[in-house]
Amino acid sequence: MEEPSSNKSVAQFSIFAWSLTAYAVIVILWGAFVRISGSGDGCGEHWPLCHGELIPYQELRETLKTWIEFGHRIKSGLFGVGVICLVFFAFKLFPAKNIIRKLALCCLCFTVLEGFLGAQLVLARLVADDASLRRVIVIGLHLTNTLVLLAVLTSIAKLSKLSTKFNHISELLPAGKAKSSIVGFVLLAVTGSWAALASTLFPSSSLLSGIMADFDTTSHVLVRVRILHPVLALIVWGLVRSWIKYLDQNISPRIRGRAWFFISGNIVFGLTTLLLLSPTWMKMLHLLLANLSWIALIILMIEEKRLRLERNLPLDQVLSAKN
Repeated sequence: MEEPSSNKSVAQFSIFAWSLTAYAVIVILWGAFVRISGSGDGCGEHWPLCHGELIPYQELRETLKTWIEFGHRIKSGLFGVGVICLVFFAFKLFPAKNIIRKLALCCLCFTVLEGFLGAQLVLARLVADDASLRRVIVIGLHLTNTLVLLAVLTSIAKLSKLSTKFNHISELLPAGKAKSSIVGFVLLAVTGSWAALASTLFPSSSLLSGIMADFDTTSHVLVRVRILHPVLALIVWGLVRSWIKYLDQNISPRIRGRAWFFISGNIVFGLTTLLLLSPTWMKMLHLLLANLSWIALIILMIEEKRLRLERNLPLDQVLSAKN
């Protein structure tokens, strides 16, 4: 396979990809703040315009919600520009059929889908105090797409500097213990978004009253399903622990340790957030740790795939050979 144009250019491309990944996390956090602050209707029923204008000067002077929502749209728009630049440089630096090109196109597609799902929340008025089933479904789809987009960005940044040559995107798909951990984390994140929405729309005065509401058949469905999140958190923690233990010393201790640190720290912080009735700053930090955990798991999965690909063996045989 033909090599990229130059090592220096590829290094710069990798830095740009990592920077775009970090920026994506910032956009995600700001989007969460839009929901937590009830500012999803800050631009009215208009999208992509805000209150029917490119820049709503009057509303920006009068309404904080408009500042929050409009700021999120600007950040999202800049992210879209960054993804277009990523695709351009991927095609300029890497040869035809290179996996970086394919992943860059996937990144663009998921970015467009991200914008579409975000638009549905606004245009269908699934914002502010809306607690409809449709909002629950769209939020779940929105978050799943966000995680896939973040995984693709992380893969681009990581693979652009690896000497191991992946040829097909299918080679990056999780399998075995990695698959159960990755899928489990996605489900955990989706239930987390529902739990966060429930605590925003239906706040509890105390931990006891919140737990009682979880098991009250008259409570809203969002309240009754939020118990799934802490339960899934413990299950995912066990799955990731089993996966890392399975990999043992075959993967860099730094990469294994980082994944374990973030996933364990995030679960402890999440439980603390629950006990303290989910203050806004803790919700935001919990989400940040969740995104860092996801990125660390994707890197761990890529390292596992690299190990298998370099030896052209099923992973079980690779691990046996090294042990």
